[in-house]
Amino acid sequence: MTMGNSQKITAAILAGGKSQRMGTNKAFLLLNGEPIISSTITILRKITSDLLIVTNHPNLYEEFQVTVVRDLQRGLGPMGAILTALSLTEHSHVLVTACDLPFLNLRILQKMTTVMNGSDVVVPRSNYGLEPLCAIYNQSCLPIIKYAISQGKLSLFQLFKQLKVHQIPPKVWQPLDPTGHAFLNLNTSEDYQLAKKFIDAKTT
Repeated sequence: MTMGNSQKITAAILAGGKSQRMGTNKAFLLLNGEPIISSTITILRKITSDLLIVTNHPNLYEEFQVTVVRDLQRGLGPMGAILTALSLTEHSHVLVTACDLPFLNLRILQKMTTVMNGSDVVVPRSNYGLEPLCAIYNQSCLPIIKYAISQGKLSLFQLFKQLKVHQIPPKVWQPLDPTGHAFLNLNTSEDYQLAKKFIDAKTT
């Protein structure tokens, strides 16, 4: 399904590299026999044809036939990666996703694109709070992000306090994701095992 806003948006996968807690590159963890990043790319291509992978290890991602870019400023975490994506796109919006969301939900992403105009950020709110690494950022964020970085303030949650944020609450996204797994990210080996358990339960 192609969304009406699809030509106005870039999708950027944040793939920082080796995770300290996981001990390996989370983008290449296998689920259903393929790397998580591969399934992420497949989903995002249904939103837009303009994809970026933001990473400091571009050689690792050559096989995916996606534009790969380095952080413009290294060592700034997700804030720096979002700065990079917004700076390098020609579109008005960037859909940002982490590389470790094995149950990324297309229907939720499509819903987000329908409400992205008129706000600086569109971000789902899960039971754990806002999900800044599954969110849409407007170019209007760029000067505020640059200023925050200049002040050494790298928290996306603090950034949101200075922006017009459109939240997608659970009552909106949960009907689109009955499993409730859309925002599960893989920070630890326990998270990875849990994701595999969810998949096994679904296929048995």
